[in-house]
Amino acid sequence: MSNAEKVQTAVGALEKFDLDFPVDLADGRRLTTIHLRRPRVRELKQAQRQTTDPSEQQFVLMSLMSQEKLTPEDFEDIDLGDFMKMNRFFRRLMGDDPAAAGNSGAAGEMVQVPA
Repeated sequence: MSNAEKVQTAVGALEKFDLDFPVDLADGRRLTTIHLRRPRVRELKQAQRQTTDPSEQQFVLMSLMSQEKLTPEDFEDIDLGDFMKMNRFFRRLMGDDPAAAGNSGAAGEMVQVPA
């Protein structure tokens, strides 16, 4: 991890996820760790332009957040347990923290931002 990544991790701008079940990606890389950084508004808008489906928007946005330059399709091959760890981080950033809200953990609504 570079010094910049260490600083980002320390201030909560970058989260590291060690995969319990590594994945072989279509481009030949073996994925054992994923780093997600905080999303930007322009990335949310990009995800919303690509699809109206909130689930697909999440995959697009998470791919844009990944330091590993993942595609939305790459997330589909990740073990569900590993994905759920990343999903909790994502939902916390998007303001839908099930622990804080006390809800059942169902996916929340994606916030729409004007283009």
